[in-house]
This record gives sequence, C-alpha cells and structure tokens, in this order.
Amino acid sequence: MKKEDFKRTMPGEFYSPCNVKDKETTINNIEDARKEFLSFMNKAAWIKRIVLLSFLVLMGVLMTILIINKDSVNKIFVPSLIVFFVYALFVLIFLSFYKKEREVVFSSYKKKYLLELDSYVFNKDGVTNLELSYNTNLEKELVNKFNVFDEVSNVVFRDYVKGTYNKTNFKCVESLIRVNNSFSPFSGRLFIFNVKNNKGEGVIYLRNKGKGEVTSLEGLEPTIIKNLRSDFRVYLTPTSSSLITLNTVNALNAFTREELIDDIIIKINKEEIIVGISYVDEMMTIPYENSFNEKYLDQYNNDVIKVFNLTRNILSNKNYSL
Repeated sequence: MKKEDFKRTMPGEFYSPCNVKDKETTINNIEDARKEFLSFMNKAAWIKRIVLLSFLVLMGVLMTILIINKDSVNKIFVPSLIVFFVYALFVLIFLSFYKKEREVVFSSYKKKYLLELDSYVFNKDGVTNLELSYNTNLEKELVNKFNVFDEVSNVVFRDYVKGTYNKTNFKCVESLIRVNNSFSPFSGRLFIFNVKNNKGEGVIYLRNKGKGEVTSLEGLEPTIIKNLRSDFRVYLTPTSSSLITLNTVNALNAFTREELIDDIIIKINKEEIIVGISYVDEMMTIPYENSFNEKYLDQYNNDVIKVFNLTRNILSNKNYSL
C-alpha cells in the first residue's frame, strides 16, 4: 500500500473488484499489504515508546531538581509545573493522533485484505455486477430473516459483497451474531439469494465444532430427507418436503464437517434462501503479526463454489422461482 492508500472509505461506499490473476498473486498482494501495515505499526510503536519514555524522563528530571534544590522550590515549582503540563498535553495530543492514524491505516489494510479475498473467490463463471464494501451493513430486515437463534441481542458486520449469479441476485456478508449480549453462536458469512418458493419454510443444520445450536424453530417439524447424510438435521413446515429434491440433496452432501467450519445453517424462506457458514475464530481474524494462511482462501473459495452449486440445484426445482 502506498501512503495515499491510507485513507478511510466512507460508510456505504461500494467499489469494483480488483483484477484477479491467480491464487498466488492474490496471496502475495495480501502479504504485501500486511507487511506494509505491520511496518507502519512497528514504526509507530517505537515513536510511541520514545514519546512516553521522554515524558517519564522529564518527570524524573523535574522531581530530582525539586528534591535537590529544596531552597529554590518556590522559584522553580511553578515553571516546572508549567513545563510538566505542556509536555503532558503534547503527549495526550500525540496519543490521540496516533490512535486516529492507526485506525485509518488498519481500515485501509482491512479494505485491501477483503478486496483481494472477495475478488478472488467470487471470480466465477456466471457472476456479474459484483460490488464490494468493507464497512457497509446488511439491511437489518434481511438479517432478521435468518432467524434461527432466539434472543439475538446484536449483529456486527464487516464485509459486504453483492452481485448476480446466473440471473439470481445475491448478497454475502461477514456477520457476528450475539445472543443475550454475550454468547456468539455464529461468526462467519451469510449468503443471501433472492429465491422464492410457494411451499413453505425450513432450516437445514449441519453442526460441527460450533456452539450455534439452532433454537428458533417455531412452526417447523423435524423431517427425514431421503439420501441426505444423517449428520444433517432438517426442519420444515408441514407438507413442504418437496422443497428438497434429489438434486438439492446431492448439493447438500457436498458440505462436510471440515477443520475450519463450526456450523452450516441454511434457512429457506418464501422470499429468499440464506446459507450461513460459521467459521473458527482463526479464519475470521484478519492476519496481522502472522502471515496469511492460504488454507483460509481455499476454504472460502470452495465454500462459495458449493453455495453457488446449491443455489443452482435448488432452482432446478419447479417449486422455486426468481
């Protein structure tokens, strides 16, 4: 990142994906951005240490002078006090500037990181009108339609992607969902597709290492789906099992319990389908001190392929429409 790249993107601003070449180039670009950010942080940390140390030295010198020259305390106390407060004010101003500058630089790095990541994984045949934003919230009503956890207290967003896949409008957002102001049953990505159905609603749940047990199942009944792996749990409204055909089952069976995945939760509404993939914390952390691990990119890329394939197979069912 160049110095002029260190600027904040305004909330609500969307931008085009970057030019994707290959996986290696994507990883190198992420690493270059990370090293630039780390270099800035290291330099800023040293300046911060020097400023704070000089402040402590100044206090020590003033205290020493006052102790040694007891007879002249009345003469030098007020000037010393003025020097102390002036320098203390300088330190506070510097720390405030440092904090703001750090936020701007990290914001720029976060934008570059997510831009490279999303541009690569969504560079798929059939994807058009792709737009990205790292600081734009998903519409609250769409998140509410995920509606698989009781007592949701807060939802935090970070990355927002929108586009069209084979004429189907979709959104993808990084989301952290909290319940009861503390516990987070979901930290991952929500893929939202504008797909309608005239049969009913449902939840498909594959639990792995996570704690995101679905709890909001009012009006839904446990349903056995032929040929679907036994580790899936399916809850549907009565008489709506036709929403899951063999093509959908085959696409669902492609999702497996993997190292980096906590849970997979799919919500079928009458107006949209939401695929939620909750990941382990290490995958949701933007790399800072350590190098970016390409297995995170592979996982995200493979999941996008599976999600698109699931959507394509769902739309082969006559009960769904755009």
